[in-house]
Amino acid sequence: MEKIDQYGKHNWAYYKSQIDLVEFAQWRGYIINPQKTSRNYVVLKKEGDVIVVYQNQNTGYQAFFNPIDSKDGGSVLNFEYNRSQKNWRSVFAALDEFLNELQKGLPRKNKSVLRPVPPPEAEYDPEYDFKLLKMQDFSYLNQRGISTATILSNYFQDQIFNKTFTHNGVRYVNTAFPLRNQTGVVAAIIRNAHYNKIERARGDACWTSNFDIIEHHVVTMVITESPIDALSFHELHGPIAHERRLYVATAGNLSQTQPQYIQYLIELYRPACVLLANDNDNAGLIQNVRLMGILEHPSSTSQLKVKIQLLGQKVMFSFRFDAEQEASDTERIERMIERYFKTTKKFIAPTKEGWVDVHMDNITAHFEVLEKLLLEEKTPRDWLKVHKPNLKDFNEDLQQKRAKEATTLPYMSF
Repeated sequence: MEKIDQYGKHNWAYYKSQIDLVEFAQWRGYIINPQKTSRNYVVLKKEGDVIVVYQNQNTGYQAFFNPIDSKDGGSVLNFEYNRSQKNWRSVFAALDEFLNELQKGLPRKNKSVLRPVPPPEAEYDPEYDFKLLKMQDFSYLNQRGISTATILSNYFQDQIFNKTFTHNGVRYVNTAFPLRNQTGVVAAIIRNAHYNKIERARGDACWTSNFDIIEHHVVTMVITESPIDALSFHELHGPIAHERRLYVATAGNLSQTQPQYIQYLIELYRPACVLLANDNDNAGLIQNVRLMGILEHPSSTSQLKVKIQLLGQKVMFSFRFDAEQEASDTERIERMIERYFKTTKKFIAPTKEGWVDVHMDNITAHFEVLEKLLLEEKTPRDWLKVHKPNLKDFNEDLQQKRAKEATTLPYMSF
């Protein structure tokens, strides 16, 4: 059943269209990890080999990447090539054998239905040692107004560490926040009063709190720019009865691939609310609208998607309604844009792919309008919420509170 194209070479498109990569990997002995699999990605493992399969939004075919080896990725043909002593004769023999067995009635696994997404970029070196030490020195975080009780709470145990270094014979102690993705710790934020650096490339990784699923609890995901902001938010606005929190920190501005990892966490923990607690400045506003434009409720079938492209003095907002097996409703989008932005049609440009682009001046007011639009138009309503600090960030709010507490004398009755 060898498939040859008109130029005498094997027809790659045929194999990519006929073979489900998840099924083929299972045929090769890989096992799906259900804890790490979502509707965007399927994670499979065989001994020490881990692959993540996704639907390539550009080609329409399934593809994979290896979070441990950045050179290992591509289509089902690349998958088999990298595992067949890089012998193309063996590759096509294996693919044809698999297809022949399907024709003869090979029991089929559940065929994977994946949403088209761009490939995540995972950086992971299993031999790299971050030299993280158990948290014993709380002085830096205490100086930032964060109590020892919060640091030691179940939410944050084993998610905050110390890391030491010696300079000119003096031993210093830093505070470290590990950044994780589906493969484990890939980077770390290293902090002290005069130092703030991310060690190793973060890729799609985020810092997260601990989380235990308890059936009767309501889950709230709180997204901040830094772990210190997450700890400060917890101090200022702690969870109520029967609420469980999952704190996620992006370690600064969003990377290109972090939204996909956050979406994975959403599908895994299915929060009743996603609360954006980013900084109260222009960068925090842009962070809010970027996240709201991408993140999807795990059970919603029709999603408003918004992409943002900064073009110097201009900005382009791209809108689309993604519905299962439906074309995007461009007229509906145009009416929505005009209603919120009070703009004329000359700034609106529908595309062949169903997106509607609107070109605006790159000013804060337009991002504020977009934030309001997303809060009101994304479904389900009130699933995405924004909580802005009074000052620049929640740690500044916390330190202001601590300063007031320190200067307020207790009332004494004589």
